[in-house]
Amino acid sequence: MAVARQGTHHVHGLDLAPIADLAVVGTFAGPADAERRGRLVRWLDDEIARRRAAPDNEAVPILLVIDDLGGPARAHDPVRDAAIHDRFGRIWADGPAVGVTVAVSVRRAADLLPAMAATVGTVLLHRTADQGEALRFNVKAALGEFPAGRAGRASDGAHVHVIRDGASIAAGVAAFAGPQPPGAPHDVGELTAVVPFDHADVGVVLANQVAHLTVAIADRDLRGHALVLHHGEHALVIGPPRSGRTNTLAAIYRAAGGAAIVVGDGPLARQCGVVPSMPAVLDSAIQGRGATLVLVDDATDVEDPTGALAALVTAPPPGVHVVAAVRPDRLRGAYGHWATEIRVSRRGILLRPDPMDADLLGGQLPARLALPALPGRGVVMGDAVMEIVQVVLADEAAQSTS
Repeated sequence: MAVARQGTHHVHGLDLAPIADLAVVGTFAGPADAERRGRLVRWLDDEIARRRAAPDNEAVPILLVIDDLGGPARAHDPVRDAAIHDRFGRIWADGPAVGVTVAVSVRRAADLLPAMAATVGTVLLHRTADQGEALRFNVKAALGEFPAGRAGRASDGAHVHVIRDGASIAAGVAAFAGPQPPGAPHDVGELTAVVPFDHADVGVVLANQVAHLTVAIADRDLRGHALVLHHGEHALVIGPPRSGRTNTLAAIYRAAGGAAIVVGDGPLARQCGVVPSMPAVLDSAIQGRGATLVLVDDATDVEDPTGALAALVTAPPPGVHVVAAVRPDRLRGAYGHWATEIRVSRRGILLRPDPMDADLLGGQLPARLALPALPGRGVVMGDAVMEIVQVVLADEAAQSTS
C-alpha cells in the first residue's frame, strides 16, 4: 500500500490476494496458480536481462511482493523444478540494480535461504516467540512483547510501526484512491483452455526451404509458436485419444489456405469437408502443387500398398512436408510402418504427453511436467527445444477432441 500511495511502481504479487485490485498491480498469482506463477517469474527474469542489456533510465520500477516466501518455495521441488528456483535467485540478486525489487514475508527465518539473507536490504522483525529467529539476523533484543504491526529493524534496532489503511488489507485496497502508475503494468495473462482460430498469430507460411506452422499459443509469452520444418523434414502430432490430434491437423489445414491435402478417409476429411486423397494416387495429387502439406490422421491405420507415402517421407519434393497424427502406443509398436520414418525429423507436437512420449521425437521432457488434461494442451518440440502450448480450436462447431 505504501508503494501504491507513491504511484511510482508496477507491482506483481504472489499469494497476497487483497492487493490484486490495486491499479498498480499487473499480475497476481495465488497459491494454486502454478502456471501463472511460473510465467511471472520467467517474465521478470527476462525483463531483468533486457534491462541489463539495454539500460533505460525511464523504465518503471517493479516490485514483486510475496506473502510467505516458504509457500512458493515448497510448491516447486528444488530438484525437479530447479529452473524456477534459479530464475528467482537471479531476480533477487540482479533485480535491484535495474529497478526490480523483491519484498517478502517469511514465517520462519530459515525460509530465507543463506544466499538471500546475505544480500537482503531491509529486515523488519515482528513479534516472535522464538528468540532464535531474531538471532539469525543478529538481533538480540526481545521481540515477544511487540503488538501487532510493531517491528524491529535489524540494521539499527529501531522500532517501527507498519501503517494501516483500514481494518484489513482488503478494506484498505477498496478505499484506496491514490495516484495511477505510469503506464499499464504488465500482465502475464493466462493460457486458456480454448484458443479461437482467429487468434492474430495463427498462420501457415510455406516455402521451398522452410515451413512455419503456427497453430499453437505458447505458455511463455501467450504468442503464436511455430512448428518449423526445413527441407526434407516432417512432423508428428502425438497424443492419446481425445487429446486433440484431429483438431490440430484440421487447424493446420485451415491455416494453410488450400496448400494442404488430406490423405485417408477418416475424421479429419469429414471435419475439413474435403474429399481425401488415397495413398495409391498420392503422386498425382501433389504433382505440380508446389509447396504442400500432406496431412494424415490416425497414420498407423493408413496402409501404403504402393509405397508412395514411404517414398514421400524419405525423399520429398521441395516444399512438401508430411504431418501425421498418431497415438503414442500404436507408433511404438508400428515396426516397419511408413510413419515411423517421420521420427527421424525429431519434430512435432506432443499432446497431453506422458514423460516417455518425448522419446518418440528424440527429446526429453521435464520429470515433473504437470500439464492440465485439456484437449490441445501439450508441447511443441524441434531442434531439442520444448515449448508448452495450447493448440487453437480449428472449428468451434465441431469441437473435435480426438
